[in-house]
Amino acid sequence: GDSIHLPSLVRTLRLRPHPKMLSLLEEAVAGLPTWKRPSVVPFLALIRERAISRGVRRVLERCEQHVRPLGFEGPDEMEGWYRTWRRARQIGEENLPEAADELIGIAHAAAGDPVLRETALRAALQLGLQKSALLLVEDLDSPHRELRVLAYQGIRSLFPDAPPVFDPDLDAPELQNQIRSITSWVEKRL
Repeated sequence: GDSIHLPSLVRTLRLRPHPKMLSLLEEAVAGLPTWKRPSVVPFLALIRERAISRGVRRVLERCEQHVRPLGFEGPDEMEGWYRTWRRARQIGEENLPEAADELIGIAHAAAGDPVLRETALRAALQLGLQKSALLLVEDLDSPHRELRVLAYQGIRSLFPDAPPVFDPDLDAPELQNQIRSITSWVEKRL
């Protein structure tokens, strides 16, 4: 078929990590939408604790890079990162406006981490936090196109009137002019 039961695959991989099964896991992780990939981190951690061979660890590292392009230094960093990611999602999904400052802090701290930054900003947009607009302005210049698009769409959704035009695919000089216009526009509204 074209679907797998992830807990069953993980159970099998923990008992006997077979190369074909690991390639199934890697394919499954890569096939998930980027915003959903972090949900497999607990499964990767379970397999990693039983992984002995370098080949198995190499495939797990590729899976981790699908989840977070920066990868992880080790299991502790992966666990801490996952907890932060899950908290950002929880704030947005459960509509917890009292945690707005915590969410802005997560987004601010995740400036170099596109996956965590996107998750925190999406949660901020779900809450309608206008103070997240300053972070969104920063991401108009992100090297990650998805973040540039999210930033502009987010700014548009936070304010009743439309910001100046933005094209995420422009070359640097023209892009910088648009970013300056939008930055000025946002600052006037905050």
